[in-house]
Amino acid sequence: ATLKNEIKTKEGVIDNLNNKIKENENIDIEAIKKEQFDLGKEEGTKEVETFKKSIALKEALKSTKAKDIDLLSKMIDSEKINYEEFGGALLLGVKGITIISHGRSKAYAIKNAVRVAKEAVETGVNKKIAELIEK
Repeated sequence: ATLKNEIKTKEGVIDNLNNKIKENENIDIEAIKKEQFDLGKEEGTKEVETFKKSIALKEALKSTKAKDIDLLSKMIDSEKINYEEFGGALLLGVKGITIISHGRSKAYAIKNAVRVAKEAVETGVNKKIAELIEK
């Protein structure tokens, strides 16, 4: 009796799986695979770009007198290294705040550059960088 119950249970499981397969026959598996591949590729590209920005930033900081380049690079928000959102980049090595904007910046980017300059003054970014370099 136990063996018959096990066989019936397994047959039931197999029937359920077969029914699910029949229900899903209209699903285009290749389209799903391509969509997932494209999503992964897009995400991977973002990760590569973030990595490249991080390496470029560390290389740029090597020419400074900063003793802790890793700490300094972590303090700089790499997500803001987008000329439209950030408006431009702080020009380091000057006494004061200077923002270099992209040559094709539109009004939105310029507005953000002014905002970034204001934030840099308010947060004392120059003083903080100088303190890190002196350590």
